[in-house]
Amino acid sequence: SDLRVMTCCHDLIPWVRSDLTLDRIISPFLEYINELLEISDHVVCNSCCTAKDLSRYLELKARRPPISVIRLGSKVGFNPELPPSLSIATILEQPYVLFVSTIERRKNHEILLDAYHGLLAEGLSNLPKLVFVGMQGWGAEQFFQKLSSDPAVADHVRLLHHVSDHDLSHLYRKSLFTVYPSLYEGWGLPVAESLAQGKFCIA
Repeated sequence: SDLRVMTCCHDLIPWVRSDLTLDRIISPFLEYINELLEISDHVVCNSCCTAKDLSRYLELKARRPPISVIRLGSKVGFNPELPPSLSIATILEQPYVLFVSTIERRKNHEILLDAYHGLLAEGLSNLPKLVFVGMQGWGAEQFFQKLSSDPAVADHVRLLHHVSDHDLSHLYRKSLFTVYPSLYEGWGLPVAESLAQGKFCIA
């Protein structure tokens, strides 16, 4: 047959960092990736990190399709002529630090709560807001418990969901800088987005 199959691998986190993954998805993920590799004539990865992880994984396999790296886009739709929506307008008027990510254990939002708790305990009250953009994912219960039990820190945190690309661009551009304390990534698109918008990212 002349049919050739090319697949794309974004990350192998359930294999690389099973401790940061739901137990119930590890086995199905490995079965899925094994079946894909069996039919793949070529695998493209979204980063050198993912390609390295996949190369290590393929060392355990008899069949090893070739691997290439492709770059993801990082430009967020933005028209400077259009104002931001009312839902974020007041946020843009004050200093803030931006973190764009699903709220889940691997992304490590809690370290920012701990940092602010420490800064407030030292008497530093004039802190920028922490703006978290992203939906709630798995393993976030401890984050929300910590947030609800510390009203002083919670007063500095804004949670935003369902943010449009246009509003996201405004949020990037008006931020002091961005943060991305994730414990492991295949790529980490918000880092590239931040740099593309001209903002330094602490990652």
